[in-house]
Amino acid sequence: MGGSGYGARVMEGGLALGMRIQSLFRLLILTWKRSGASPWVAFILLRSPVPARFSHVCRGYGGFGALGHSVYHRELLPRLVESTWMGKISQIATSGAHTAVITDSGELYTWGRDQGDGRLGLGSGGGPGEGGSFATPSRVNALPVPVAAVSCGGFFTMALTADGQLWSWGANSNYELGRGDSADDWRPKPIPSLQDTRIVQIASGGYHTLALTDKGVLYMWGNAKDSQLGVPGLPDVQPLPVQVKFLMDEERLGSHQVLSVSVGASHAICLVLRQSIP
Repeated sequence: MGGSGYGARVMEGGLALGMRIQSLFRLLILTWKRSGASPWVAFILLRSPVPARFSHVCRGYGGFGALGHSVYHRELLPRLVESTWMGKISQIATSGAHTAVITDSGELYTWGRDQGDGRLGLGSGGGPGEGGSFATPSRVNALPVPVAAVSCGGFFTMALTADGQLWSWGANSNYELGRGDSADDWRPKPIPSLQDTRIVQIASGGYHTLALTDKGVLYMWGNAKDSQLGVPGLPDVQPLPVQVKFLMDEERLGSHQVLSVSVGASHAICLVLRQSIP
């Protein structure tokens, strides 16, 4: 971690998930801290001891073409998802009945249920399958820039470009697209109020999204009926990204930096690095 200001400690051990998995992966537990800061932060990585070609496999509920296998029934065993993409898959995201994957060249592919709301970004009116579905992966040609990260909400999709711009499309009844209106739109478009902000991480719930900037600032928007946006006094739906400032008001937290975010169906959680212990 040269130049980052962090020291690192690494421990390796076996991963008790069966002999086949043990032969493919080793467990790495890394801990680090900024020089002179406390406490340590820890996370776990899986490392393959041999070069691996990343593939995408699916199993389980297959309604609405959710598995990407051209089928609409359950499949009990994992099966390779095949498509026209070139190279390797670098990231996957999924929600209730639709999935998105990114190739290492930044191409985005989606499949599953659309139902006319446009969550797949493949055109208006939905696909040819049940529930307006696409049962095999299709490239999102309407997105004209390479994608670095993707997040699937309940009925919408968010894509983060390599230069930190956030694009949205799909269902929008709860203003989950962050554009200030509630009109569904299958066409990927940048979120206007964040175009001058560099986003580094995104996470989407059923009807809301959280975005983390390169400055450690949090923005959220969409459904707020269960206080999942973390900002007191908001209406039931928040049409535009709003900064989450409650962390700054938490005296017990002290000086900190947001490292990672995650969103559930109707809640959110953040991992922060504290600079000192009160």
